[in-house]
Amino acid sequence: MLSPGKYDVGALTIGNNALSSIRVPANWRVTLHKNSGFGGAKLVVHGGEIALLDDAWNDEVSSIVVEEPVVAYADENFSGRAALLWPGIYDLSELGLADDTLSSLRVPVGHGVTVWENGDFSGASFEVLESTANLGVNNDRGSSLEVFQR
Repeated sequence: MLSPGKYDVGALTIGNNALSSIRVPANWRVTLHKNSGFGGAKLVVHGGEIALLDDAWNDEVSSIVVEEPVVAYADENFSGRAALLWPGIYDLSELGLADDTLSSLRVPVGHGVTVWENGDFSGASFEVLESTANLGVNNDRGSSLEVFQR
C-alpha cells in the first residue's frame, strides 16, 4: 500500500510499467502517469474504486501521485457536517457549510490550509498545518479558505 505522496519510476516497488489494477481508499484519489517525472497522459482514479486497467493503461504506468484530502468539519473533534477539499480555494457556502461554522480540520501531511474570516478571502487569516480537533480562538470564524500543498 502506498501512503500519500509522489512516486516516480525509481520509487515504484512494483516496477516500471507493471501495474494492472489499483484499489484506492475511500475519499482518496490516485493519479497515474504514463511517463516518469509525472508526465505524459494521466488517469485519475477516485477513492472507493477498484480499477482494472484497460489495454491503454495496463502495464503502462511510470509514476503515481497518491492524495488524501483535507477534511473541514462544522463541529469540534472532527464531527458534524464535513467537506472533502483538494488543493484550491473555497468559500464555505460552496461546501455546504454555513458561514462561520468551521471548527476542526483534518490536514494530511504535506498540506496546509489558510482560513480567512470573510467570504472574499479578506480580513484576518490563520494557517493550519496539521490536523486540529478544535480551532480554539479561531473556532467558527472562517468563511473562506485555501488548501495548499507544501
